Amino acid sequence: MKKNKKLQIVLLISVAFCVSMIPELLFTSTKSDYSQKVKPSFPTSESEDFSSEAHYTKGLDIEFIDEYQGYSPTAYCDQFILDGPYGDHYKVLVLRDAQIGLNTWSVHHLDHSYSLGSIEFSLRLGRASSTTNPNYHYIKFRDTSNAIAFQLRFDIYSFKVYYYTGSTWALITTLTESEWYQFTIDFNIDIAKFDIEILEETTSSVVSTITNANYENDVLIEEFFLTTTVSHYSGNTIWDDFIISGDVYSPIESQLFTDIVSVNLQEGKDYTGDGNVNSLRDLKYT
Repeated sequence: MKKNKKLQIVLLISVAFCVSMIPELLFTSTKSDYSQKVKPSFPTSESEDFSSEAHYTKGLDIEFIDEYQGYSPTAYCDQFILDGPYGDHYKVLVLRDAQIGLNTWSVHHLDHSYSLGSIEFSLRLGRASSTTNPNYHYIKFRDTSNAIAFQLRFDIYSFKVYYYTGSTWALITTLTESEWYQFTIDFNIDIAKFDIEILEETTSSVVSTITNANYENDVLIEEFFLTTTVSHYSGNTIWDDFIISGDVYSPIESQLFTDIVSVNLQEGKDYTGDGNVNSLRDLKYT
C-alpha cells in the first residue's frame, strides 16, 4: 500500500508539473492571425450566449445575472435581453445608462475558481448622445471577495478601450461604432500576467494585442462584474458569447506544487525503470 500511495503522489506531481507548463503557451504566440494562434485545451469551460432568454428579459430574471442593480425602464438605467439580429448576433445583453447620479451593475458567479485559462466575449459599442460627458462602462474579473484581478474600460463616446495597470488606465485601441469585436484574455495567476487580443468579427482581423500585462491583485477568477458609472451617462454596450475555459483551482493541487520544493531529482538515475533518466516519473521525495 505504501508503494502504491507513493506512485500516486508521483503521478499527481507529474500531472501538476505538466499543467504548469501550459501557461507558457499563453504568452508566447507571435501569430498575427487570430485563427492560427495555438491555444491549449483546458479541462473545464463555462459559456453563455443568451439563446434561451426571452426578448426584454431584465435584471435577475436573466440566467447569466446573479446579482443586480438597475432601475425602471423609464429611467433608462438597466440591463436586459434584446432579440436581434445585430449582425450575426441574435440574442444580446444590453447595458444602458442614461442617468447621471445612477448606475447599473451585474455580477455573474462562475461555477469554478480559475487559476489560468482564457476568457472570451463579444462586444459592440453604441454611440453616446452626450459629447461633453462621456460614459464609461466596465467589465471586471475578480474573486468572490470583490478583489479585482484585471479589468477593461470602454469609453462610449470616443470608442476607446483601456485596461487598468494598477495605477492608471492604459489605452489599448479605438473601436468603430456598431462593429462587433471578440475579446480574448489569456490569464495566469502563477505569473500574475494576462494577454488581451481584440478581433474584428466581420473581417476576422486582429485589431490590437496587449501582452504580459500585470494583475492588479493576484486572485482567482470567480466572477464577472459588468457596470456603468454613477458620474457619467448616455450610451450603451451590447454583449454576447461569454466563454471561460481553464484550470480550476484545487487546494490539493496547490499543495502538491508546494511539496515539489521538497522533491529531489537525482541525476543519472532511472528510478522507475522506464528507460528515461531523470524523467518526470523519476521525481523522488527526499
